[in-house]
Amino acid sequence: VSRRDLKTEINRHVRDASTRYGVQEELLYSVMAAESSCRHSARSSKGAVGLMQLLPSTAREMGYSPHEVRGNIFAGAKYLSKLSARFN
Repeated sequence: VSRRDLKTEINRHVRDASTRYGVQEELLYSVMAAESSCRHSARSSKGAVGLMQLLPSTAREMGYSPHEVRGNIFAGAKYLSKLSARFN
């Protein structure tokens, strides 16, 4: 996948996840920038993976695969939505 195609794919998934889970696109992009520098292949020393730097167990709890671009974004958006509902 070319860099341009990946960027297009990420943008589409961010838009779709934002709509599905009611999380602002800007927040999703901010999390990706802060957590992974927008690198889909990022891995932390603690085991977090992908754009949103999710632990695999958290992503699975949200119903998505953390290793897929779409799954990582959707799991992150769903998790942020749950946190927002819990703490707002």
